[in-house]
Amino acid sequence: MSLMLLGHVDLAEGDVAHAQAVLAEAGSLFASTGNMVYFPWCLEGLAALAVGQGDFERAAELAGARDTLREQIGVFLPPVYPAGYDRTLQAAQAHLTPAAFDAAQARSADLPPPQIIATALSGLAGQETR
Repeated sequence: MSLMLLGHVDLAEGDVAHAQAVLAEAGSLFASTGNMVYFPWCLEGLAALAVGQGDFERAAELAGARDTLREQIGVFLPPVYPAGYDRTLQAAQAHLTPAAFDAAQARSADLPPPQIIATALSGLAGQETR
């Protein structure tokens, strides 16, 4: 949980490379321990990273995965940083058509939690940040 929170602090301070590294590590730890409670907060941070990289479709997809996972596990914690998450969603919506945003958000609707997590974390380890 500390790593995940550190990732959000890094995002707020503009340290994208470190934010990506610690959010990926936190997400992997949550996945390996089966702790789904705080994983949605990792997804919020990963969505913000996607916006920062100009990948608005991925941001919408991660936001949708966050909502799906929260619903599946029945834990409805508010965003870790509500104002930042609102900006993430607004940026994704501003750069996508409503249909594209909705489609991206719905991609994980039928996935089980382990697959949501695997999809969210895929490609992060070797991904370059902008």
